[in-house]
Parts: sequence; C-alpha cells; structure tokens
Amino acid sequence: MNCPSCAAQGITSDVTIVSRAGSTLAWQPHTDERGLVHEHDPNIYRTTYRCARGHQWLEQTRKPCPLCGEASGLAGPFRRS
Repeated sequence: MNCPSCAAQGITSDVTIVSRAGSTLAWQPHTDERGLVHEHDPNIYRTTYRCARGHQWLEQTRKPCPLCGEASGLAGPFRRS
C-alpha cells in the first residue's frame, strides 16, 4: 500500500493501520426471481492508515455481493493531514 499524499509527491513511506471498524447493521441474504441468493451487505467498513511521514487517511468500503458484485460505491480515500 502507498500513501496517497506521498505518492502524489513522488516519494514512498511505510504505512501502518491505525484502526479498523465496521458498522453493525443487521441484514439477510435475499433470493431473486431466478432463485439465486444475493448477499447485499449494507455495512460500511472503515480502515484508518498513517504513513511514516505523518499523513493519515480513511478508506471506506462495502463488501460486494459474491454473486452479482453489487456494492454501493463510496468515495475515498478520505485524507487527513
């Protein structure tokens, strides 16, 4: 993994994970009209990173459905300097 701020400056640095968290919305798979089971997990998973040069940023993701690949897109990374 590369620090986005360092990469924009053309330099590299070590990156560590500061924290990981996820929302805990209850959900269940659903079956479509063809009888196929979809797993559309609405939870958001957040990971905060920090590089050795002091930049910090947050990435948010959602797990895609293994069957159709659908996942709500989230913008990121969200940067804090």
